[in-house]
Amino acid sequence: ISTDILTISFFTTSSRVDGIKERIKKQVNFYVHDYSKIAEA
Repeated sequence: ISTDILTISFFTTSSRVDGIKERIKKQVNFYVHDYSKIAEA
């Protein structure tokens, strides 16, 4: 039973980390896109 709890907590943590990574990636892409628009202007 304890291993099941560990597995569940591991998967929820990893998915949370993936979500954070995705958010950071989106923010970086947003800033890069914004910066290139400013550079073009």
